[in-house]
Amino acid sequence: MGVLFVFLSVVVAMVAASASGNDQPDQNLTDAHSSVIECNQLCSVSSLNSKNFTAAHVHGCQCSTELKEMTDLLKDVTKTLERIHRRPRHCKDHLEDGDGQSGVRVIHPYPEQPYSRVKTYCDQTTDGGGWTVIQRRTNLTFRENFNRTWKEYRLGFGDIEGEFWLGLDAMHGLTETSLQELRIDLEDWEGNHRYAKYNLFHVDAPETMYILAVSGYSGNAGDSFTDMHSGSKFTTIDQDNDADGSMNCARRHKGGWWFYGCHSCNLNGLPHQGEHVSDGDGINWENWRGYHYSHRRVSMMTRPAF
Repeated sequence: MGVLFVFLSVVVAMVAASASGNDQPDQNLTDAHSSVIECNQLCSVSSLNSKNFTAAHVHGCQCSTELKEMTDLLKDVTKTLERIHRRPRHCKDHLEDGDGQSGVRVIHPYPEQPYSRVKTYCDQTTDGGGWTVIQRRTNLTFRENFNRTWKEYRLGFGDIEGEFWLGLDAMHGLTETSLQELRIDLEDWEGNHRYAKYNLFHVDAPETMYILAVSGYSGNAGDSFTDMHSGSKFTTIDQDNDADGSMNCARRHKGGWWFYGCHSCNLNGLPHQGEHVSDGDGINWENWRGYHYSHRRVSMMTRPAF
């Protein structure tokens, strides 16, 4: 029973490492494989003479049931650990791993920082699921302030289960290494729903001021994102990168965004309730309800296009 005892001890250590958040179980997995290989070699039918048979029992290997149990258990543990330690980059990875429930999940969006974790909300029901939510506005008693600084927009802010902005750094990480598509869902105060979908969405590196690339519209909300915003840098109240030389568009329209001069949509504006007299400072989508209507709910979410 010696090797089986060691093997089970290794399995327990592997599970404990996973539970404690240890992302490097490779040595334990190697030890477990070695135990099975050792018994397998000693118990091999092709080499099972009296000398090897004795050696097998000295090492604690019983050349029938015990070896099969060890092998089956190792296969199950290996599959489980591969799933746990896959480090899903986005919500589509979670979906492909069998997690089809919408809710808060941990992702690893930075290709060069595989251990850096970010919490986000995964939408696994809309349009086939696999969507990583990167922005959400919703009608709550307490509304999140989106009139924020450059640093806050870069790192992200808000309540993942409520209103939030995931962060420009995370958006760049998500869109850096694979082609991403974007979906924007809108709801007005009368309960009507519209959406805009784009087959290309990319947020460039920090040194470019997170230049936006978006194209390939489909949906029923009208395209209020491509012409006025694709190719624009991100602007906040304390970082003016828009193309309007006379003012800061983020200050005028009350929220950070990829402004040009200034916008045809502003999903980070003030949460007015429907119609408002102020010009373009609400949660606006020009091609549906115009510059003087602020939507009740909106979400932006992305997933790999392929």
